[in-house]
Amino acid sequence: MNICFFTGNMGNSGGTEKMTQLLSSELCKNKDHNIYILTKSNKNIKPYFTLDEDVKYSILDNGKYIKIFSLIKDVFLLKKYIKKNKIDVLINVDVSLGVFTLPLKILYPKLKQIYWEHFCVLYNINNKRTNNLRKKALKCGDAYVVLTPQDANELKCTYKKINAKLLNIPNISTYQKSDMTYKLDSKTIVSVGNLIKVKGFDLAVDAAVKVFAKHPDWCWHIYGAGSDFDEFKQMVKDLSLDNNIKFMGRTNDLTKAYSEASLYVLPSRSEGFGLVLIEAQAHHLPTIAFDVPFGPRNVITDGVNGFLIEPFDTNQMADSICRLIEDNNLRRTFSDNATKDVNKYQADVVAEEWVKLLQDI
Repeated sequence: MNICFFTGNMGNSGGTEKMTQLLSSELCKNKDHNIYILTKSNKNIKPYFTLDEDVKYSILDNGKYIKIFSLIKDVFLLKKYIKKNKIDVLINVDVSLGVFTLPLKILYPKLKQIYWEHFCVLYNINNKRTNNLRKKALKCGDAYVVLTPQDANELKCTYKKINAKLLNIPNISTYQKSDMTYKLDSKTIVSVGNLIKVKGFDLAVDAAVKVFAKHPDWCWHIYGAGSDFDEFKQMVKDLSLDNNIKFMGRTNDLTKAYSEASLYVLPSRSEGFGLVLIEAQAHHLPTIAFDVPFGPRNVITDGVNGFLIEPFDTNQMADSICRLIEDNNLRRTFSDNATKDVNKYQADVVAEEWVKLLQDI
């Protein structure tokens, strides 16, 4: 079977590109599959993540044309590419790419098309263009993959006519269960993410005021970078929390960060999947997150391996952090329960769900 991932730009370093790289590499292990990645970007942009040597990587077009003519041209270039490489299944890595692929239902009807959502479906629910493409993809596509059962239910409630096979398949985690011993005596809270508003680090700072008023000997390490770094850092300075909250920048060694921490906090305003929660749990960390659509509730079992907090209630978040700080037995229990579901996000397990889908459509 010839399978092609159609992407916007593999030169980015985001989760969408990483998941494409991981899944394509895993599917390559089946020698009955020939895996292609076709990207709509400039030729001078190389993939950020290293692709498997068996993945055939190509660029659709780097020409500049009047918008409407460019769209028509690219649709026919895509058809030509599919025909030349005898592609059986096209996986649209972004639903917005439907503007190029949906016309192929007429031009190349035997091609199977899968649409793959990487964000919570509520994230851009009010975007008219995305909604129209999603509606058509659900009606005309062969399959539509979302990250969580809640995303699938939301689509069923929102769109009346769904002909595509609709199912949820989780993301792949590259972290296996750590053999490191959980550090019960650690006094470090850790968070990881882009320093932008949707990731909620301003909410984390609000919660931290109450936490460090009671536990000034603890610290909070935040890993990541982003456009709102200066704003978050100024908040910390204005609240005189410089000695407690440390912005650690980006790191290629998150294992070290996780292994030196006592608990993980995810303050996101929206989180489609919550891969960082799984990474933290793989390192035996108790986890705390706002119960926002829809990722965290699929990873954290409230009161078992962590706490789910009423969205944006920073007082409740602070109280939950303090509760774990003050109760070593509870922290240990959450740590012991943290790794129980880690294996279901491993590459081979997730890829098997994709293989079954590919066989069924």
